Amino acid sequence: MDKVKQVCAKFSRPYRIESPELDCEEGWARLKCTTKQIERAKVCFEKALEKNPKNPEFTSGWAIASSRLANWPPSQDPTDPLRKAIRLNPDDQYIKVLLALKLQKMKEEDKGESLVEEALKKAPDATDVLLSAAKFYRNKRSCNKTIKLLRKALEHMPHNTYLHYHIGSCYRTQVLQTLKVGENKMCGERKKFLEQIELAVEYLKKADENNGNFSGICSSIASLYAIAGEYKEAGYYEKAEYYFQKEFSKELTPVAKQVLHLRYGNFQLYQMKCADKAIHHFIEGVKINLESKEREKMKVKLQKIAQTRLSKNEADSEALHLLAFLQELNGEA
Repeated sequence: MDKVKQVCAKFSRPYRIESPELDCEEGWARLKCTTKQIERAKVCFEKALEKNPKNPEFTSGWAIASSRLANWPPSQDPTDPLRKAIRLNPDDQYIKVLLALKLQKMKEEDKGESLVEEALKKAPDATDVLLSAAKFYRNKRSCNKTIKLLRKALEHMPHNTYLHYHIGSCYRTQVLQTLKVGENKMCGERKKFLEQIELAVEYLKKADENNGNFSGICSSIASLYAIAGEYKEAGYYEKAEYYFQKEFSKELTPVAKQVLHLRYGNFQLYQMKCADKAIHHFIEGVKINLESKEREKMKVKLQKIAQTRLSKNEADSEALHLLAFLQELNGEA
């Protein structure tokens, strides 16, 4: 403490040194904390810039902090800090990708993509560049490009749980896109389709094994097994059931519960051909008093099930009960 006091005394501030370098370091430290620290981090970089306004590192930190703040005055261009940082530090490829993401939000995706490609060319192995570039292409709904970038980042961070999760999610998106095409149009793509399912499950399972905190990850795995079960042996349905029950055993938010009831209800209705269990889970899902697209989907499914039953038997008591339940839910009773 005496040595610290002697050093600080030189700056006439016992136990505290006024230094732009320290302000900058504090800014970086705050940026690595939660999102609640971003505003404070920006202030730290601004304080450092007051002493040295053309310092590239101070400017880069200020630009990164500024880019992460959601609200900007209408009169200000949110890309200005990033453009200034690039002028002072043209070799910082990460800043270029951050600018590209801002341009993408501003409907200037082509300009942004040229910046992303330039950054990837000049820093092909920089993980921060790879991850931000992957985010750009994920926003663009380009799954193949996103997967390629994330897998390259995984080479440098082989145990990164989030990378496994996002790669698995991209493969799952491809599976769902293929399903929308329809079986008749799939033709010779069946083998590739099943490979996509296997890859999605492989990466999602790795993420789940290392960190079980991802919302809906087990039900996503279960749904993929359910889809695979339609094309392969029935053993996949048992795996689907296992992961659905694993998801049910977790502490879930209301919206996560709705997602789970919808997915499990679909599994029971379409794969297991058990309408009663499906109805039970759709009802449990809509009982959760939270407006969401999942809740609306379950209402629609219950409505269709009731109408189908009544078309076969006008006196179907369960169908009439379902309609009464939906009417009461909608405040029509």
